[in-house]
This record gives sequence, C-alpha cells and structure tokens, in this order.
Amino acid sequence: EEVGGQDVHRQQLIPSGPLRNVERLTRTELLEAPQPVLVHSAQFQKTLERAGLKNLDDLAKHYGDEELLFVAGETGSFLFQRRVKVKRYVQRLLDDGRRASQLPEEGGREFFLARPQLYSNVAQAYARLLPVGFREMLDVGSRESQKELTRAAEQSDFGVSDLTLWAGDKGHSFELHVDYITAILLTHLQGRKRVWLYPATQQGLLYLNQTGAYEGWGARSRMVGSPDSSRFPLSAEASPLVVDLQEGESLLIPCGWAHRVEYLGPALSISCAVHPDWLDLLLNDKPMWYPNGCAMWFREPCGPEGCDWPEL
Repeated sequence: EEVGGQDVHRQQLIPSGPLRNVERLTRTELLEAPQPVLVHSAQFQKTLERAGLKNLDDLAKHYGDEELLFVAGETGSFLFQRRVKVKRYVQRLLDDGRRASQLPEEGGREFFLARPQLYSNVAQAYARLLPVGFREMLDVGSRESQKELTRAAEQSDFGVSDLTLWAGDKGHSFELHVDYITAILLTHLQGRKRVWLYPATQQGLLYLNQTGAYEGWGARSRMVGSPDSSRFPLSAEASPLVVDLQEGESLLIPCGWAHRVEYLGPALSISCAVHPDWLDLLLNDKPMWYPNGCAMWFREPCGPEGCDWPEL
C-alpha cells in the first residue's frame, strides 16, 4: 500500500532557517506544532559519559570484550547472525584503510536489551528531556521490567526496545523511511552524520510503501540512495531539510517526517522512541494494534470515565 500523505497534522510546517535549540521538550514540540528541534542538555551528556557512551573510544573502553549482534537478512534467524567484540568493531571503524560493516538496527536494539541496567539509566535520562505524559514507558527500573528486557534479548524480540545504538562507516546510510510513532530523539555522539528530513506534507512525493515489519508503524521509500527524479519524478518536488548533526546534539524527528541518514565518516549515535504514557495501556488491551499514521498521537484517548481505544 503506497502512502499518500493524507494523514497529516494541519500544523506541521516546513521550518525556515536554523533549527530551534531547546534544553528539554514540551507538548508544543511533540503535539501542538511538531517540527524538528535540537535538544542540548549538559545533564543528559553527563549520563551518557558515565554510561560509557561518550564516543567510540569510550564504547570500546567500557564494553570492549562484550559483543555486538550483526544480523544478515530480515528473518532474524540464528542462521543469519554473528557476533563481533565491541573493541574489534571500533578498531575497524577507526581504521582508515578498511571499511567496517554498518551495525544493523536489530544489533543496536539488542545492545540495550542485553544490558538492562544501562537501558534503565539511559531511558531515564531521555525521560528527563520529555514533558509529563511521555515518560512512563521509559521507566524500566523495576525488577520485573529488567527481566522483561533480558527475555526480549534472549528471544530476539528486538521491537521491545525503545533505545537503539547506531554505528557505521563512511558511505553507509539508513534509507528513506517514515515512522508512525509520536517522535524519535536521535542523539549524535561522534563523527559526521547528515540527516535529510521531509515534512509530513511531502509523504506523497516520496514513494513510501508499508511492507514487512514497518506495516502499520511506518513506511519505507522505494527510492534507494539519493532521489532519482528520472525514475521517481514526484521526488523532484520534495524540499528536504538537511541537518549535519554535531556531537552532543539530540535531533527531534516528529511523527510523519520521513528521513534518510548518511554517514559522512565513522559515526556513533543512539536514539529513543517517544511514546505517550497511555500507549502501554492500549497495547496491553489490544496487543495487535498499530497507528497506521500520525492522527492517533494528536488526541487524548483517556479521560475520567476510561479510555476510548481506536479499532484496528
């Protein structure tokens, strides 16, 4: 099913000039006038430094003898998995004479799931950047929550993780796609990384399709690499916002904003999915529910008399 961009919040506008900088987010950035912004927080950066996530050298120092999961293929089957020590991967990334593999999204999620205390510490740091009403799903400090994270890692249930570690070498990219969650916070730690952002109003120009794991929660573009207007003529009308991320910046990507990420050199980042508190209640009641767009996030389904859940 091709996405035509018809489900667009009326206040999503193309930002003009440099992105606005904030210390923490409010409901305005998430719901009332959702646009990309840059978040700078010294306290958040200190948490990442204590967690061994300041940069690639720090990652190797704290987790060097531990392993990263590399998954070849979308099946997630053990037949397509291999593990590489963190220090070996970092050495490969920093070796100018060799090109390292890109850490797949599954491996980046597994990194946090397999380390429940690290997950809890980083999740709580992200929660402090968010307004009330968007923090509870990041509270995983209880013993039961920690066990659930461990079980998810053991069972390769990577979708459980709202945190992801991203690493790649020059020339790597994460292809154009759109996520149907409230927002994503992408925190850049080291290296050169460029993000192409397309406002939700331009979804119909980007040849987006809902397939596979993205069905209902997002869509991938049929365009691979830089848009080719000869093959995809509508893409010539799209006007992306291009952001070269600086170390220590967290980029807010609102729901419906399609984005493509390019590695301009070896780089390291982490990200956090942002959800309203009521989503946990909804998924407990309707485990197979999916948003299939952004409209759901701009209403409050729960009131004094209970919650009015949408149908599938």
